[in-house]
Amino acid sequence: MFECALRQRITLQLFHAQLARKYEKIVPYPDSHWETIELVSELLDVFKTATTLLSGVYYPTSCLVLSQLYLITGKLNDFGMRFPNMVGPMKEKLIKYFKELPPVITCSAALNTILNRGGVETLINNIAYDLGLSDTDNHYVSRQVARFNAAFDDMFQVYLNKYGSSASNIHSMHQEAGSSTHGSNSSMQMYNLLRSENRKRARGNTPSSELGRYGASDFLSQMTIEEFNNLDILGWWKTRESQFPILAAMARDLLSVQASTVASESAFSVSGRVISPRRTKLTPTSVEVCICLKDHLDSMERIQHQSPLEGELEQVEEQIHAEEIAMNLADPIDEEE
Repeated sequence: MFECALRQRITLQLFHAQLARKYEKIVPYPDSHWETIELVSELLDVFKTATTLLSGVYYPTSCLVLSQLYLITGKLNDFGMRFPNMVGPMKEKLIKYFKELPPVITCSAALNTILNRGGVETLINNIAYDLGLSDTDNHYVSRQVARFNAAFDDMFQVYLNKYGSSASNIHSMHQEAGSSTHGSNSSMQMYNLLRSENRKRARGNTPSSELGRYGASDFLSQMTIEEFNNLDILGWWKTRESQFPILAAMARDLLSVQASTVASESAFSVSGRVISPRRTKLTPTSVEVCICLKDHLDSMERIQHQSPLEGELEQVEEQIHAEEIAMNLADPIDEEE
């Protein structure tokens, strides 16, 4: 869905560039047509932003899926009456994806401290409203919220059983979390929505359990909009590990899940370059070393997103092949001598 929208966005940009050519003789479009083009570009821009953000490789992306889905469905809801023939099929696709959203996405979103459990419930409710799911089923939101909470509680119990003994001696030194020095990549609209919903929730005595303390904490109220937009979620959990040891272990696993298949598909593509018809005797260890070493070097230079392994490996492969040909041509001469 995101990739299709990105292609449409690129097509519109090329169209704009063609119309803007200084010496091109093109019949000017009426102002109403230009307005339509600008509105379509605005609609598709949210898809481009989500595609770029969720395809990132330097930060956790699984915890961002739900917030990006909220921004997309909100934009579609705004433009639904203006472009029903385009927005309708988009909503149908998103409804299918939203209904099949795996628990790892909602649970990792809950481990994003600007959302927490209450924020996930808020986004589920708003996404369902924008997609019209609440109109056809009055109990849809309550079922999805219950499904999320059950999955989160069950997952916490699994980690508690596994790490509970090692974490039993770790006691929290803080009753409330301090403000973060960073924030999440979301809009001002989401920031205001989440803060408003947090104020509406009644806050009684802080529960004694780790899961209860985390769910009852309002971390967002202590953040500025700058901190909200630049949250280092991994750094946040590292500093709060003594306060929430079991949840920190969950965060290490869930936040490492990729929202996009871009990186994994690239890895498979690279392996096809490494293991070529002329390089079939590489051991599995050698293949792993070649791929991981190059990826590690690129990550140190922060060029993984712009330095594809395929091109460089292809050049190396061609060089090796040329050297092999030269050696094979030299062998008969040596034999005759």
